[in-house]
Amino acid sequence: MKTRECYGCKGIYPERSDLEAYATYGVGRYGVAIPECMFAVSEILVKENELYGYPQPAHRLIVDAVGLQHPPHRDIQEKLGIESRFIDASIQSVWIHGLGLYCIFVKNMSAKQAGLAMKKTLDTMNRLRHTFSELKPPYDFGKIKALNVQNAVMEKELSLEKYTQLANQWAQSVWDAWKDQHAAFAELYEKYCGTE
Repeated sequence: MKTRECYGCKGIYPERSDLEAYATYGVGRYGVAIPECMFAVSEILVKENELYGYPQPAHRLIVDAVGLQHPPHRDIQEKLGIESRFIDASIQSVWIHGLGLYCIFVKNMSAKQAGLAMKKTLDTMNRLRHTFSELKPPYDFGKIKALNVQNAVMEKELSLEKYTQLANQWAQSVWDAWKDQHAAFAELYEKYCGTE
């Protein structure tokens, strides 16, 4: 079986030629993930909705883990012909999903509170027309990838508790991988949310 590496999370996926639609799914539209990886994410979220109805905090953790595992790769994005607005969105995505995990793992916020902090930050930055600078990503994005989670949820019906534990492990591994940028996420939080 032929495989290919996701240029985002660096996960190794069985190569498929029938997933063109997933090139524009989720963060895939930014040119930061291969269709096979985005298909795995889609399968996770479909199963999550079917079994649990997008439960919090698991859903928040998974979405943030995916976003933070797929940072900009400007050379690949340019080769793919990705528009500059989508490259800018991929830069913003890392900051906002990193902020989400900062709120959960450092500030001990609920998923709902983290979502509100992310929205407040985005709304304020858009209103003030501030832009995000590109963060240097880690070499390794953590041991857990979408394919691991997809396999776990498709093999057997996990209880909501087990699913939430898996989401937490995935997000924690991604958060730990970004340790060199934790201070940047803390600064973003203090700048836009720290006065509450």
